[in-house]
Amino acid sequence: MNLVIIDGYSLIYRCYYGVPFLSTSSNIPTNAIYGFTNILFKIYENVKPDYICIAFDSKKIFRKESFEEYKANRKPMPDELSVQLPYIKDILNAMKINMIEIEGYEADDIIGSISYKFKNEDIKIIIFTGDRDLLQLIDKNISVNIITTKFDKTIDDIYTIDNIKEKFGVHSNQVIDYKALVGDQSDNIPGIKGIGPKTAIKLIEEYCNLDNIYKNIDNISGSVKQKLLENKEDAYLSKNLATIIKDIPINISLEQLRISNWDYMKLYDIFKSLEFKSFIDKINKEIKINEEENKITEKTPEQLSDQDIIKYSNCFSILFDERQDIFYIYDLKKLYITKDINVIEKIISDIKKYIITFDFKKILHKINYNKQLIMSNIFDLMIATYVLDSNRKGYDLENILLTYLNIDLTNINYHQAVLYFNNLKDILEKQLIEYNCFYLFKEIEMPLIYILYIMEKTGVMVDEKSLFEYENEILNKIKDLEDKIFTLAGQTFNINSPKQLASILFENLKLPVIKKTKTGYSTDAEVLEHLIDKHPIIADILDYRMFNKIYTTYCIGLRNSIDNKSSRIHTSFIQTGTATGRLSSTEPNLQNIPIKYPEGKLIRKVFVPQDGFILIDADYSQIELRILAHLSKDENLIKAFINNEDIHLQTASEIFGVQKENVTPLMRSQAKAVNFGIVYGISDFGLSRDLGISVKEANEYIQKYFDRYPKVKEYLDFTIDFAKKNGYVLTLFNRRRYIKDINSSNRNLRQYSERIAMNSPIQGTAADIIKLAMIKIYKQFEKYNLKSRLLLQVHDELLIEAAIEEKENVKEIIKTSMENATQLSVPLIVDCKEGVNWYEAK
Repeated sequence: MNLVIIDGYSLIYRCYYGVPFLSTSSNIPTNAIYGFTNILFKIYENVKPDYICIAFDSKKIFRKESFEEYKANRKPMPDELSVQLPYIKDILNAMKINMIEIEGYEADDIIGSISYKFKNEDIKIIIFTGDRDLLQLIDKNISVNIITTKFDKTIDDIYTIDNIKEKFGVHSNQVIDYKALVGDQSDNIPGIKGIGPKTAIKLIEEYCNLDNIYKNIDNISGSVKQKLLENKEDAYLSKNLATIIKDIPINISLEQLRISNWDYMKLYDIFKSLEFKSFIDKINKEIKINEEENKITEKTPEQLSDQDIIKYSNCFSILFDERQDIFYIYDLKKLYITKDINVIEKIISDIKKYIITFDFKKILHKINYNKQLIMSNIFDLMIATYVLDSNRKGYDLENILLTYLNIDLTNINYHQAVLYFNNLKDILEKQLIEYNCFYLFKEIEMPLIYILYIMEKTGVMVDEKSLFEYENEILNKIKDLEDKIFTLAGQTFNINSPKQLASILFENLKLPVIKKTKTGYSTDAEVLEHLIDKHPIIADILDYRMFNKIYTTYCIGLRNSIDNKSSRIHTSFIQTGTATGRLSSTEPNLQNIPIKYPEGKLIRKVFVPQDGFILIDADYSQIELRILAHLSKDENLIKAFINNEDIHLQTASEIFGVQKENVTPLMRSQAKAVNFGIVYGISDFGLSRDLGISVKEANEYIQKYFDRYPKVKEYLDFTIDFAKKNGYVLTLFNRRRYIKDINSSNRNLRQYSERIAMNSPIQGTAADIIKLAMIKIYKQFEKYNLKSRLLLQVHDELLIEAAIEEKENVKEIIKTSMENATQLSVPLIVDCKEGVNWYEAK
């Protein structure tokens, strides 16, 4: 029997900052709701509680009476989170979970009091929280699970009476003494300035608790003694603030906390309104929506009891149902069900077997596959659909079955879907051949699945100490900017509140209104950029937003994603995430590490190699411009690259009409904007805005560019005409992207579509080339049995963790593979750098 107690706001905030931003089609933020609900489901599935409740902080806290600064540095709840709370509480009500809030007390005190009220009962008490404050409650029958979020995954760090000393450094009854010494920045508990975790643990190990430390103060020497004496009052204040109350008179019985049947229809309605399809799937079985309607077949799965299945069939359809954690296997004769991953491994590793599957990378992770694999024997229906149409909103099985076979998965049992895999494969394969993109599917996308799986398993190592130091630097910058902004504004306010910020800017400071929204004055980035020269507060607000994003998105996001055992972050590469063919990254997004600001770039320092290894960063030089030269067949552009000229210097010389030696850095910078702007179909208005020049000047720059490279203009015009006639554009490897509004009567939509049409073949070809390079590099590493491994792909860049003794060989493999991934009319050039961290390598 067990009682689960959940620390409400602690986990909700963790989910808000730990789960990437999500919203409904009507723009209701949902990331906190999604992450928190996912945690609830995991608790029910993994812990199977007999009793459960959740504790929330009250608005007024008694600790503020003794220390006004307690939690004073906590920012008000973001608007994007506060709108999610009602939905969370509706979900808790539908799941029949008791919500407990007591005026004057924090959730910690409620959790402490409930734990100690029932700790002598014959039950185990399991506390779920995001904070380590609750470790002081650990007892014989009380454990604490520290939860971090990683998109739709939860990571548990379990503390018990047996392991807390080893994991945290002190026993549970010493946690408050530890807090008294080191304080707690998040709660604004002062502690003793200058005493860190190592010193605190050493003192506690020697003297047991705070009282004994001061009783033995004469046995302590040096600066530590001085700090203890000077800050004695703060130490005892901190201990008092950190101590959880355990005797609040809570009038509730254990029986009142017993779990009840959920209100599935209410949950269904909530999830439907929030567009949580995966959660709807979880409860569909329970509420039996349309269960008996439109049955397609009477086939039912047999339990797989022996492995003779493998002997008589050469074609298998395999579907992993993660909702029930089982595999369905169809061999064109019988339908089987199994949880035995050894069976799946045996099937997919048999070179005589042909496998039709869906989202094969997920299956590889489930069975933790670690053998060589013949990917030519695998047909992934999800990847095939993506190659055929990269513009689809989703690549879930339900969507694909409905599109190609007109089968509605909501009206059949989930396991029956696997019966249609062979038919679906035949249709998709026929279209791949018809559209001339079977090579793209078979030789690029399919081999890449296994490489991405290995990269995800490997992960990239993070120096947690460096991350912590970087985080503190960013927090200090945020605090400094807050102080400057408040001084300039003449008052304090919530900088993150658009409403309050608008009031300061447009009512108090009387700045000109640039744009209005339905709810008031807009304070978006575009508005602030227009106001940059109107008041010094604007630059500080922009910097504040930048640093705040770095802190919330990267510092917290990365910290919450670190694997506790390996100190590595294991991102997920999404193969079907972009219309251009580029890979995307999530949980966390490591392709979006900031590079625009120097402070953002510094976060790359926290990514480090394993001992005995070094990081190598390989980056294609101007690959999109080189692809443009190849596709356009422009002689002048081709010649410039063949002669290894500085293309931006060359363009500057042409459009400004000066000799190369007279080109200024500003001219070159503006020419660079023109070069890359052309690739992205930039307009004269867009270029004028980017460069801060008149539209007329921008138009002249573009015209001079096309005068120098006339076939570039011809190519871009041809591409737009092709898109208008055919409805799509193609990469060099026949990757197809449909352009929906290319013939729209709406001028803005049409022009936007034309820019997409111009850029997609170039950006898509670049994506195809680096994928080919990754395949070549991986094969070479395997051929020579190297320890070095691919870690990350970030657009035109690869990050490799190379064994030091293999370093020179690896550099040669990388450079050769990338520069010879394909043959263009201009050379592909790769820059390789090495370093002891990603920043140094980049």
